[in-house]
Amino acid sequence: MKHWEEKAKGWVFLSHSSNDYENVKIVRDYLEENGFSALMFYLKCLEKDKKHLRKELIESEISERNIFVLCDSYNARKSDWVKWEKELVEKSFKEVKDFRELI
Repeated sequence: MKHWEEKAKGWVFLSHSSNDYENVKIVRDYLEENGFSALMFYLKCLEKDKKHLRKELIESEISERNIFVLCDSYNARKSDWVKWEKELVEKSFKEVKDFRELI
C-alpha cells in the first residue's frame, strides 16, 4: 500500500479568513476526498502576541505546496493576511500555470 503522500495529486495551501474556517473545511474535505493533500490551519502564532513567527511559517508552507487556493469571501477580502498571501504568490511565481475563479 502506498503512503498517502505518494498518492497525492497535488499539495494545496488554502488561503482563507479565519472567520470562514467552518466553510473552508468543506473545501478542504472535498479536495482530500479527491486525492489532494490540502493544508488549512489557524495557528495560535497568528494571534497578536506571537507576530515574529507568522510570516516565516506561512511563507514556508506556501512555498512547499504546488497549488495555492484563495478561498474568496467578504471576510477574506478584508483580511490583511489573505491579501499578503495572495501578493506573496503573485510575486513569487513569474508564470501562473492555471488560474480559476470558483464561485
